[in-house]
Amino acid sequence: MLLFKTYIKESAIPNAGMGCFAAEFIPKGAKLWEFNPQIDRLITPEQFATFTQLEKDFLSMYCYMQRGDYYLCVDNGRFFNHSETPNTWESPSEQATFAAVDIQPGEEITSDYAKFGDTPDDMHFNLTL
Repeated sequence: MLLFKTYIKESAIPNAGMGCFAAEFIPKGAKLWEFNPQIDRLITPEQFATFTQLEKDFLSMYCYMQRGDYYLCVDNGRFFNHSETPNTWESPSEQATFAAVDIQPGEEITSDYAKFGDTPDDMHFNLTL
């Protein structure tokens, strides 16, 4: 669940589609997203296998994988786009995202998908988002 106000609009990143943008100032070091099991969704591989292909396609687009499980952000966090020079960093042990720099209102929030996951399978899945 995002801990700061954001909004969605078209990203300037080529072929990225929509992106998540800060609606307020986010200071460097601030936790801006954390997994909230009351809102976000954890989907096991066994559950994933029961979905229709259409549902799997949706989940493959918007989930990230951690330790083989799928995590679906139900808020604007699912619109973070990939960047090799992101303005955030992930703490897998905390299931949280932190601001790597000050993020100004109107700035797109980006993550390095190559840093998601604990296993090679996690990272392969996340890089194909």
